[in-house]
Amino acid sequence: MTEKFYIIGTVNSEAFNEIAHELCHEGCESENVPERCVECVNYINHSPTRGEFSLTDSEAELLRNDARIKFVNLNYSKYNELKPKPEDLHNTVKTQRNSNATKQYRNWADSRTLPLIPDASDLGRSGYQLLRCQNLNDPWYGQNDETVIQNKLQYQGDGSDVDVIVGDDGTWIGHPEFCNNTQFKPIGYTGGNVLPGNGYCDVLDLVLDAPYYIDPEYFEADPDTRLTTRFDGTTVPTESAANGWWGGARSAKFLNFGNVTIDFSYTRANCNGDNTAISGEGNHGTACASLTFGKTHGWAFNSNKWVVNVYGSSGTTFEPYFDIVKLFHQMKPSNPNYGSKDPTICSNSYGFRATPPSAGYAYFRGDTTGVQWTDQDSKPEFIKYVGLAGDGGRMKGEIIDNSETEAGRELIESGVIFVAAAGNGTQKQVSADHPDYDNFYNNNANELVTDNSFNEFGRAVLPYTNRRGFPQQLGKTDSNVYPVINIGALDDAYQGDGKERKVNYSDMGNEIDCYAPADGTLAANRSYQTALPPGITANHPDTYDELEIGARDVKFSGTSAACPVACGLIATKLQYNRNWTYSDVRQWLKHGLEHQDSNKFYSGTEATTINGTEWSDLNNTQGSDPVIIYDLPIKEKDVPKNTVRNVKFGGVLNVFNLAFKLR
Repeated sequence: MTEKFYIIGTVNSEAFNEIAHELCHEGCESENVPERCVECVNYINHSPTRGEFSLTDSEAELLRNDARIKFVNLNYSKYNELKPKPEDLHNTVKTQRNSNATKQYRNWADSRTLPLIPDASDLGRSGYQLLRCQNLNDPWYGQNDETVIQNKLQYQGDGSDVDVIVGDDGTWIGHPEFCNNTQFKPIGYTGGNVLPGNGYCDVLDLVLDAPYYIDPEYFEADPDTRLTTRFDGTTVPTESAANGWWGGARSAKFLNFGNVTIDFSYTRANCNGDNTAISGEGNHGTACASLTFGKTHGWAFNSNKWVVNVYGSSGTTFEPYFDIVKLFHQMKPSNPNYGSKDPTICSNSYGFRATPPSAGYAYFRGDTTGVQWTDQDSKPEFIKYVGLAGDGGRMKGEIIDNSETEAGRELIESGVIFVAAAGNGTQKQVSADHPDYDNFYNNNANELVTDNSFNEFGRAVLPYTNRRGFPQQLGKTDSNVYPVINIGALDDAYQGDGKERKVNYSDMGNEIDCYAPADGTLAANRSYQTALPPGITANHPDTYDELEIGARDVKFSGTSAACPVACGLIATKLQYNRNWTYSDVRQWLKHGLEHQDSNKFYSGTEATTINGTEWSDLNNTQGSDPVIIYDLPIKEKDVPKNTVRNVKFGGVLNVFNLAFKLR
């Protein structure tokens, strides 16, 4: 039979060493291990429990019976049919309302009155993602959501000395939102990036540029072949040298960290673009990056800004992405101002889900028989509305452990703060002690949840209806604690009584850590044809001489927008709390922030029965406390006094202390 590339995961490192030894030697006596000598394609040295082997399907199936094996799955990165299409992963809403805006807009859609060509009064305009998160209370409360508020904005932190990564479908880094040679600059904005060259673009690509940041000695040993100058003047690795570095061509001190295979289609042209050419991918990623650390649209505008094309057609795919972020976090240099590595946080606005069967049985709160449905109308209320408002009827399940979830677990255990979009499926996500935690659906009556598995993009999932899916489930502990920071979406519109609310499509439940502005935010984006419906997009008001292609602002919605808004704001807290773990972040969100006043925020009543009428209330938070993330001042407990302030290469120099030095 034909051999395929399989990734094997074991229960611990000792088991992996045993399995690898047995696979790579003939005549193994174990009944589950092939007798022939199997080729080890990649030992994945940076992972103690994963390795890639060349196996037949029958050999892989046999191995799964071994008690030492945790999973055996195809290498998802090597088979196109297992790579989801980018449009299937976006956590944005597919329909958009007409939009136009200047200044601070709650409703970028209906408030817009300007033509596509802005004037000087539009410089610095933004959506409600900044002003709404400035304080606990909504500054638009009692006003029409179309009201445009002119405000100077205030903030506590700007993300300095924090590595902020946006993993998405690519990012056009030539957009003026990410460049410092433009007209508009926030007060205190430094600009530039961590590489030499005095470049005017603030954003670096983690795959193509981080190797030089981590291992400058290797690249500077042969600058003629390993280094080049990027469009903005930044000195960066050549694409081939960066690719080779991830493959193992490094300085000696980094050889033992393990390698990651990068496809040669991962190029600057495909994933990043420049000042004269828009990248081949990245409509979604450009918007997400601007909401995370853009200088007019994002909170962490002075962070170390990194992007990764994860799931675009030239992207890394998920397992390599998780490995790259983990290795970056482990290998990057210490910040000399603190004697420690900068914190790492990443924004992830994507999610797996699939359309459930057209007929089946629903199991609710301990029911072992199941309630049958034969079509959409006969579904029990608790699953009837899942996905209908914003996700085409799709539903997420809990992915069975595989190599991608294992890589995600390793990433989170390395100390990276992983922030994810909760999803646009109006799906209730609950913790393990909640009565709805074990709700599921299946094909037939009297079945267990484990009697069948279903597929999401070729990955096996258990059909739980009220648990986190991928990537929200990454790092789930043995005690069923989820380390991923899970972000729900706030509506730009109000209830009829004037209360704020979650938007109808946003997931909800007590596993939502917080809600953030999402529906109808204003974000940076690429050029569009003017033939699109009026109000969807408008020219970005800031330009620079080199830019001869259309840079736009766009209405951007969904938990895809909420996630980067929250990620950027959390980064401004990591700036002052450099040792925070995910549990510290969650503690701050859940217990440090004040909850919303029930007189001003609509929560609804949680449904407790299978056919309760509360399920049809799509603005109901279903038991999650209405916490909207906001810029609560935090004691600067981890910032040493009279320290040297870090200054990046490029941009405007701002000195906040008596001494400074370049790094």
